[in-house]
Amino acid sequence: MTNIKTENRITKLETCVGTIEKNISEINLNLNNHVSDLSKKLDRVETKTDTISNDMAWLKKFFWVLATAFIGAIATAIINLIKSTK
Repeated sequence: MTNIKTENRITKLETCVGTIEKNISEINLNLNNHVSDLSKKLDRVETKTDTISNDMAWLKKFFWVLATAFIGAIATAIINLIKSTK
């Protein structure tokens, strides 16, 4: 009697273990799919970041040119003021 109960419990446990293994393999498959999707999205973000940094480089160059012109204009104005006071 106890042997039959033990065997029934063992078969139930084996069924449960089989179900758990199946669920774990499905979870791993889903995780692999999500990881590949995330890596694709990360590649897109890196590409956009590179584009933004290139745009920022042009913006920095523009402001350097603007600042240089402004400093030149100030220097010219100071020189003209010195000339006009003499």
